[in-house]
Amino acid sequence: MVLRCELCRIEVPDEHVLADHTNGKRHQALLTARERFETSQQSSIYVSNIKREHDVNLLKDYFSRFGQIKNCFIDKEKHVYAIVEYESVDSANKCLEYSEEYKLHDGTRLKVKQRNHHEFKAKRMLISEQEFLNINKEKEIEQHGILIQLLNSRSTIDEQAEAIVQQEKITDDTLKIREDFFKELEAMFIKYFPEAKLCLIGSMANGLATILSDMDFVLILNETYIEPQRILSSNNSGESMTIDENSCSNDADIQQQHKFKRNASDGSSSRSLSPPLPPTSHSADDLLQMSIPDRLDYIRRLLRSYAAHVCRVQRIAQARCPVVRFCHKQQKIFCELSINNHLAVANTELVRYFLLFEPKLRSLLCTIRLWIKQKDLLGRGHRFNTYTLFWMIVCTLQLDNKQLPSVQSLAERANHKRQYGPWNCSIPDLNQIERNISDVSIEQLLHNFFKFYSTFNASQHELSPWTGKLELKTSTTNLFSISDPFEHDHNLTSHISQTNWLKFQEECSLAIQILDESAKKRQNKSWGLSLILTRKSLPQKNFVHEPHYHQSQSMNTIEFVVNQIDEEEFQLHVESILKDILLFEQINYEMISKKRPASPS
Repeated sequence: MVLRCELCRIEVPDEHVLADHTNGKRHQALLTARERFETSQQSSIYVSNIKREHDVNLLKDYFSRFGQIKNCFIDKEKHVYAIVEYESVDSANKCLEYSEEYKLHDGTRLKVKQRNHHEFKAKRMLISEQEFLNINKEKEIEQHGILIQLLNSRSTIDEQAEAIVQQEKITDDTLKIREDFFKELEAMFIKYFPEAKLCLIGSMANGLATILSDMDFVLILNETYIEPQRILSSNNSGESMTIDENSCSNDADIQQQHKFKRNASDGSSSRSLSPPLPPTSHSADDLLQMSIPDRLDYIRRLLRSYAAHVCRVQRIAQARCPVVRFCHKQQKIFCELSINNHLAVANTELVRYFLLFEPKLRSLLCTIRLWIKQKDLLGRGHRFNTYTLFWMIVCTLQLDNKQLPSVQSLAERANHKRQYGPWNCSIPDLNQIERNISDVSIEQLLHNFFKFYSTFNASQHELSPWTGKLELKTSTTNLFSISDPFEHDHNLTSHISQTNWLKFQEECSLAIQILDESAKKRQNKSWGLSLILTRKSLPQKNFVHEPHYHQSQSMNTIEFVVNQIDEEEFQLHVESILKDILLFEQINYEMISKKRPASPS
């Protein structure tokens, strides 16, 4: 008989081993962690209706009347909610039982309720995606330093851009591992769906991948078009936030997963929560007739049972495009698989078409992607992604003397028509289209990109790769709009926050200034792209409000630091900040005095 410890997610052969395990350090540590997690939730309250000018200190001052506060944080992106954690459960209950209004000094009436409680789940022994990124951070910083030195040794900005492309390119060994992984998955799916086809999409499919890129797949069962789901975004953006492995799913999806696990584990002899699937072929039509959760559950169980190197398999049913997420156990490759997502396949082919049509797009994208990453504007959440950046670049070139054709003109010239639902996804042969960009330098294209978006009026216009024109804005819900090249009613930038958009525009303005001032190579100095990739700009709030410094406070801080460390060590730290971070240059006064002509007597 196989027994299972649900807390640690492990199976043991008998009761004696289970007793030893429950007395072990790992199990006891998780018991303590679960108790701490549950106490934290019970001691916390959820606060909404806060304003931009409200900060953590203001909330702490107000809610401290009910008891001592342990922690408090405010939603960083939309600034619409806060979580206040007390030192004790009694303090939280006292706050919730408060009969009067929660009214601040400025008249704001806050809404307070109990924080949502979620089930505790122990972390798997496999590291998470965020932990993987943190582990690679140190290596990435080291490689970035090498890249900056390499850029300073180049003679032109075009050469610098090419160096960035080579640096960002995925290695041959890593590419081989990923190709083998794709072939293994492809063979497994063909075994159970003989007429199906597994397609690789995204950056891995069009040569834009880096070492940290995910792998995205589409399982094409037949030509049936599946309409993307219309998921309404909740104003209560943070309340259902969870820290477990299902954090990307909503509550209904999590409940469905729990229900499936309970049904699957009724038998005491079952080896896992999801029983293995029978090794037989299945009809694609039968799978497509299932509900979305059942369809994803089937693929999830198939991956768990028969896919080599796969772990952390979970379904995401409540999403615009429902997917199954999983991970390569050894290589830590994070993957997503969707079903019959023909638009994603067509979009990948279109990106590859433009990259072949104009190779300079690759240099432009890699440079701008690295630049925007240094500004903390690239990644998950309310930031930009590679796909959005690509079409932002294409739109600037379509509008600039039609250096790139519109997607509509490409579809009209295609001999083979391809239609998915209401969307025309046709693409012509490369030799049918005349190129009109080869004589423009990367430097000029970068300058045009930064100039265009630094002055772009997002409140009046929106961008359309399909028409290749500026369109009058039809939606007032999104600050910046750029439509998908095929699915025209889908805004690629609907997730980007106002703060990040304004910061992006400010960074574009700063990039223009830097390139104008130092576009030519300078001996023993940083120049060109190395400057826009190293100079860290201030947060967006610092562009709006001038910071005020108090001399007495600064002097006291300096005196405190000097008293703590040796004077010589202190000077070395100051030199390091000036030279390595602020990029100041050391001046040889003796050499200057020798070169300077003598003053006339």
